[in-house]
Amino acid sequence: MIAIIDCGDRRIDQLVRTVDYYDDCFVVAVYDIQKTAWDEHNVDAYIISTSALVVNEVDVSNYLKELKILLDHNKPILGIGTGHHLISLLFDGQGVYAPYFNDAIEIGIISDDHPLFQKLPLDITMIKEHSGTVSIPATFELLASSDISINEAMGHRDRLIFGVQFLPEHSGNHGNVIIENFVNISQQKL
Repeated sequence: MIAIIDCGDRRIDQLVRTVDYYDDCFVVAVYDIQKTAWDEHNVDAYIISTSALVVNEVDVSNYLKELKILLDHNKPILGIGTGHHLISLLFDGQGVYAPYFNDAIEIGIISDDHPLFQKLPLDITMIKEHSGTVSIPATFELLASSDISINEAMGHRDRLIFGVQFLPEHSGNHGNVIIENFVNISQQKL
């Protein structure tokens, strides 16, 4: 079971449909994390959604306070878009200005043997829809990059925590493979 943490994604239904194709899932609003009885759910992993939030322009301390609880659960986490940005901030990364971008972009995968990118070519096209970017925290490694942003994807060096700046749920077959790979990671198949 995958818990999708909704940070205010106006198209959360597409993420739910994509994840649900590979595993059962349910949605929890970011401000309901502390109220959720996690022991009642058989949660294997968390996906933190995107939103219109720009982390370097607004105070996101309440989001971080809520999301920090998930780190204690020691389950795999995938941050998408804004979720990627919030993961960076949770680990002392920095938000950086970048202009709004809404288009398909060529992403270069650093290593195709990383579990998140298995079964994919080294160059993929993904949809991006956001502004801003984030630095790579010291405990993370760079997994993918583009001409628009150095940090297109990152992974924690010691934990199963990943972030992708692009939107796999809106990016066709290659995006679906990333979601499937994350589900497999959460089920310890990779």
